[in-house]
Amino acid sequence: MTDVRYTPHVERQTLAKFNNYMPMVKVELDVFSGNQNPWINMPMPFMMSMMQKFPPKPMNNGNNMRDLGYRGFIMNDGSQSMRIPRGSSMMLEGMMMNFFNVPMQVRQHCNRQEMTRSCQNPQSSFVYQPEMWNSNPAVQSNNNCYNYVNDIMTNTFAQPGRANGYTPPSTTGPNMQYGTELDGMVRIEPTSPNCLPIPNGGNLAALVIWPDTDYHFYRLDNDGTFSHKPGQTAARNVDNSGEMIRDPRIADRGPYSVFHCFLETNSNNVNIM
Repeated sequence: MTDVRYTPHVERQTLAKFNNYMPMVKVELDVFSGNQNPWINMPMPFMMSMMQKFPPKPMNNGNNMRDLGYRGFIMNDGSQSMRIPRGSSMMLEGMMMNFFNVPMQVRQHCNRQEMTRSCQNPQSSFVYQPEMWNSNPAVQSNNNCYNYVNDIMTNTFAQPGRANGYTPPSTTGPNMQYGTELDGMVRIEPTSPNCLPIPNGGNLAALVIWPDTDYHFYRLDNDGTFSHKPGQTAARNVDNSGEMIRDPRIADRGPYSVFHCFLETNSNNVNIM
């Protein structure tokens, strides 16, 4: 998206022409927490024309309004206000962003968030039920992240590839991935770098690596967030900073600094030991 600071400022000059001739609407870029949001006055007919050309779609994600960072736009004509949630119309949001003279880092953040919220959300049949894994000490101590990511209790501290006679020669992403594929998991790729991949009938998993030391898995649950079970410890749905995990690629993973890949797991095809 073009940064208005490096253009002839055509968009903002266009607005200035109409400021004295048309009813105006205040448009606020809803992005800050402590500082006041950037805002501009925009001609009402111009704003309505853009919305008719690129109508925002209804968004069933009210949590956007409570998130830190870019949340969309707020319009106010003096008597009532209306929100354009982030991700509801990439074209409309992109056009509106061009009217704001904001720092580059703010613009880049908004663009990334806008693209992410326009992604299709993968579905999952996994239900986050930590008590199933945590209430019995024998279950908790004998089932690890690989058990949990596949939702299969073996009480053997399952290892990628063991059920098929494979022992990884070293703890690398490709080696661990190969073990999971022998067990029936399938590597899948997102259609966009900002989106999560969509499984083909199974559930979404993620493999991360502590270089040359260890591996770990996350799984997507049916509430749209990821959960995991580190070793013999309790299953949980937060990262190392205590934050909900919406995307393991950007979560606080501690020393597991390498995000290797996404995988699909399907209980009909996966066998672990």
